[in-house]
Amino acid sequence: MISEIQKQKISICVPTLHRKKLLTKFIKSCVDNCNMKIDFIVVNQNDNKIAVDKDIESIIVDSGNSFIDHYIPERSVGKARSVAFDIALDVGNEFVFAADDDCKIGKLSIEKIMAPIYQDDRFWKIGALGGYRAFIRDFKENELRFHLNIGVFWLTKLSVIKKIGNINSTLSAREDIEFDARIWEEGGWTGIVDSKLTHTRNQPLESGERTIPKNYDEEWNTISDEIANNYPNIFKNRGGRLYRQFKFPTNEFWLSENLKLNEKA
Repeated sequence: MISEIQKQKISICVPTLHRKKLLTKFIKSCVDNCNMKIDFIVVNQNDNKIAVDKDIESIIVDSGNSFIDHYIPERSVGKARSVAFDIALDVGNEFVFAADDDCKIGKLSIEKIMAPIYQDDRFWKIGALGGYRAFIRDFKENELRFHLNIGVFWLTKLSVIKKIGNINSTLSAREDIEFDARIWEEGGWTGIVDSKLTHTRNQPLESGERTIPKNYDEEWNTISDEIANNYPNIFKNRGGRLYRQFKFPTNEFWLSENLKLNEKA
């Protein structure tokens, strides 16, 4: 199954803001550890309007991959991801990854995240456990578990974006969770796997400026309220934490060593 997955071409969408060192490490980890053709879609909010400089360009081009470096003036993750998905629609690769620039990808990370959604059309989004292991300690190495409320690095399909719509560009946070809510509302499934991915979380800009605003807790709760109010059958908000309001299917899934998806109904 691994070799079949690696025949696919993917778009990796990553927003960035004044974090060249992190972006460089992320892109290098992708080209070093993923054996698929990659179109990098970098949406930058840098003052000089450029994120892919000559150094990063050489990493991408020398590995046989390609990129689009697109500037937007708004400092909003939701807007950046929405623009990236718009570009992905034009690029046309069926598999689309949403990533943060402070991630690092391990060997076969991307292939493992892609495996369930490639083999089973009931799954519309697959996320990576990554740094969330601290919150889910009993996760087995080859388990595929139903889950929503996981962001950072996740995969969906172009056909899913066309069906349920793009990322909500008005949200400054939790845009990935709102996307999950729409998937379940429309009859799709979301899940997570434990791939070899690390996420350093909330790294400062190269100037030392922190990326989390002072009123972040208040903003987080306001956004959580909005999502819960729009999708009452999916979520309930309690102090900024979104609680699932429905039962997951009872099916059990796991991946074999070659990433073949197995199911126990």
